[in-house]
Amino acid sequence: APTAPIGSNDNVINPGGVIGSVIYRVYLGQDDAAGGVELPNMSVRRADGSIVPIPTCPNPGTNYEVVALVNAFGPATDSPALHPPTFNRPAAVAGLYANPDNGYIGAVAEHSAGRVLVVRGQAPTVPNTQAGESAAAPSQLRYWSLCSNEYRKPYPVTDCVHDTDVPLDTSGNYTIVVSLPEDRPANATAENGVAWLNWGSTETNMVLLMRNMLPAADFQQSVFDVPSGQVASAMGTYQPLTTECTTTSFELAGSACS
Repeated sequence: APTAPIGSNDNVINPGGVIGSVIYRVYLGQDDAAGGVELPNMSVRRADGSIVPIPTCPNPGTNYEVVALVNAFGPATDSPALHPPTFNRPAAVAGLYANPDNGYIGAVAEHSAGRVLVVRGQAPTVPNTQAGESAAAPSQLRYWSLCSNEYRKPYPVTDCVHDTDVPLDTSGNYTIVVSLPEDRPANATAENGVAWLNWGSTETNMVLLMRNMLPAADFQQSVFDVPSGQVASAMGTYQPLTTECTTTSFELAGSACS
């Protein structure tokens, strides 16, 4: 709780088990990745009441102990890639670090040389905080984003676009192209009303993850309305749909390519 005194019971996170993790997220920090403030200090309160500080890593990077934990307790990555990929709400979200304010749908894709993935849908309304609008302004969501990730635990992120990054047409619809840089269509640009995501590594499949944050009570077509393990059809016109096509066909036909 942001107003709770330091050390009070309202300001303590219970890990709920022997093994856990704490993720500190900053969305759209205006000064730097941490939002213009120092990162928080971490400590663990043991069962006997003693408090043990957790030192900051001197050299951030891969930690073999963390990798071992991910491999031991992370969810399986065994969903097959479909052609075209279909977004569904994962039945297991432990490796995605979901929380009550954030929900996810994902689509697993297999790379084919010279081909691109096109994602289309209607964009929910959001407050444009980067333009000075209040985060509490009436809208359907607080925030949404689409990210390309490697489909291997813990799903390393390659690239992301967030709501106000994405051009919309006059009906509020978006078109997002996902490809390798060398396959990017010449018209996959903001000037042409298209957002672009870097596909990333082709050594493994890719998973596209769409995040929805804090839907309004009267907005019932968000990620949160998709049953666990089900295709995202409950989102109606807000469901992201995919098409696979060649770079050339997108350059000729745009989002109508095939």
